[in-house]
This record gives sequence, C-alpha cells and structure tokens, in this order.
Amino acid sequence: MALFSSLKKLLFGAKAVTKHAAEKAMDAGKEAGKGLTDAAGDMLEKAKDTVEDVGGDLLEKASDLAEKAVEKGSELADKAGDVAEAAGSKAMDLGGGLVEKAKEVASTAVE
Repeated sequence: MALFSSLKKLLFGAKAVTKHAAEKAMDAGKEAGKGLTDAAGDMLEKAKDTVEDVGGDLLEKASDLAEKAVEKGSELADKAGDVAEAAGSKAMDLGGGLVEKAKEVASTAVE
C-alpha cells in the first residue's frame, strides 16, 4: 500500500504543479494581452493627434490661401478700375477735342 500511497502523492503533486504552471501561463498571457491593448490604444491616440494636427495645419493653410486670393482679387479689381478710369478720361479728352473741332468747322462753314 505504501507504493500506492506514494504514487498517489506523486500524481497529486504533478497535477498541482501543472495546474499552477497553467495559471501562471494564463496570467502571463493576460498581462501580455493587456500590454498589447495599451500599446495599441497609445498608437491610436498618437495617430489621432497627428491627424488632428495635420488637419489643423491644412485648414490654416487653406484659410491663408483664400485670404491671399481675396487680396489679389481686390488688387486686380483696383487695377481694372484705374485702367477703366484712365481710358474713360482719355476718351472724354479726345471726345471733347472732337467736339471743339466740330464747332470750329461748323462755325467756319457758316461764315
């Protein structure tokens, strides 16, 4: 019977060691999984921050570009107005000169 008792103790000890090793392996797996989850969460947060920063920069640059376009459009409108004013003034000067000449010709013809 001593042999049976010794085998029983040996098998119980092996079972206990196996159970303990399995629990340790499971705990290590959980810990590794938690580490991976944390790392993935950190990477996701960093990616989100990067996208927000790039989006903000892009929005700012688009706003600056729109502002510059408005300024250039305003400058072009001012130049166009100046050219139109100069052309109108020149036309009035030439037209006034023609009217004076027509009056002279008419008055010379009448005499």
